[in-house]
Amino acid sequence: MSRITRTIVATAFAVAVFVAAPVRAQVPDHLKCYKIKDTLNLGGTADLDTPQFGVDPGCKISKAQLFCVPATKANVSVVNKKTRQSIAPLPFSGAPQPGDQICYKVKCPTPLTPIPDQVVTDQFGNRTLTKLKASFVCVPAVKGTAYCGDGTIDAGEDCESSDLGGATCTSLGFASGTLACAPGCTFDLGGCVPNPPETCGNGTIETPESCDGSNLGGATCVGFGFASGSLACTAGCGYDVSGCVPYPAPIPTVTPTLTMTPTPTPTSTGDCPLGGVFCDDFNDDSMNAAFWAVYVFGTGPQIAETTGRLETTLPANSQDDPQMGMFGTRYQSVCTLRGDFDLQAEFTLLDWPPANGVRVGLLAGGFGATRLSWFGSDWYLSGEGPVGPEDLIATTDLVGKLRIVRVGATITGYYFNAESRVWVALNSQSTSTDDVTVRLGAWSHNYLFGHQTARAAFDNFVISQGELVCPG
Repeated sequence: MSRITRTIVATAFAVAVFVAAPVRAQVPDHLKCYKIKDTLNLGGTADLDTPQFGVDPGCKISKAQLFCVPATKANVSVVNKKTRQSIAPLPFSGAPQPGDQICYKVKCPTPLTPIPDQVVTDQFGNRTLTKLKASFVCVPAVKGTAYCGDGTIDAGEDCESSDLGGATCTSLGFASGTLACAPGCTFDLGGCVPNPPETCGNGTIETPESCDGSNLGGATCVGFGFASGSLACTAGCGYDVSGCVPYPAPIPTVTPTLTMTPTPTPTSTGDCPLGGVFCDDFNDDSMNAAFWAVYVFGTGPQIAETTGRLETTLPANSQDDPQMGMFGTRYQSVCTLRGDFDLQAEFTLLDWPPANGVRVGLLAGGFGATRLSWFGSDWYLSGEGPVGPEDLIATTDLVGKLRIVRVGATITGYYFNAESRVWVALNSQSTSTDDVTVRLGAWSHNYLFGHQTARAAFDNFVISQGELVCPG
């Protein structure tokens, strides 16, 4: 795995339009590139790394030659010049381009192992590309001098890092929750709790309601892992477990002594480790309602404990919640963590199409340690608020572990390197010392989603250290 800059290394030809969009939809998933004259006479070297083809060290980088912007096209009429036969464009589309790009000329040393031929498909059909050679590196750009990450909320931005411009989940129309700033300086609404649905109160359980009035859908306290008691429904059409009686083994409260030095995880049998503050191995296929609450937002996503793990599915036809601008699922703790803490969870990507636009992860408050598929590649990423390309770590892991540690006002995300059996730090940030909830979930957005079903599972969730504060 390697850290890479968010760049696009183009092959040896430069064309005016990079195409991959369907005729039927005007999605700006093309790049239209203009030849330019740049006043900056750049020169130097850079190591260029791509997940697909590996590292090209010591590439010479020189003056910019292209300025590329997101584009669409229409009225396509093309032929195969060799056969003179018309080409019927395929109904092919990609994710919208993230923004403007400046492309610099590069010349890389001849690789020891030639890049293999690539079988590819775009709107104009299937074919094989040969003799691949790096010629350009394209980097993100903006028009003007303002940019996301400069510390000032500029036109077109919702926020900057921890500066939310005074906005809160409540001011944006949600019931409660923790608002954050996402990459791209847009609001991250993942920590906001939606208002009850308009249908809540009609006695009928409708998505995303868990219950409605006296209609509990057959659910009981025993079914949620309690010894006995009376289950009820809240005014927001969620389960109220305050009347449920737990078994006589309360979750212990532990004051931790933490170190920021990550240590290898001991060999696991697959069962939930003992001795921690709290753990859930999901083996009983029943939600522990004394600790978790379920949230489903948008249309289509599903989440449930099954076959001894917590599985979440984002079907191909999933759609954003109009208010949140995203869709997904999450298990969110009804308890909070106080002070210093250390928590982790295992994940498995069951169905993970390429470039699916989905993010799965472990979160504490607004800070996440996540595994995602963005910009045509797969990554690990942790943080809260805007992140830079240096925060992305390329990966092909379909099975792994995520971890979050908070010590004082510093919070750090990790992924587990199975080969060396050590925890690898992803990103550390300054954070508040407020109590936080914990979440396991998967989510995406209409503009990022690849519209192919994605499935992931979580297992062996452990809070090994921390002070747990639960209702009641």
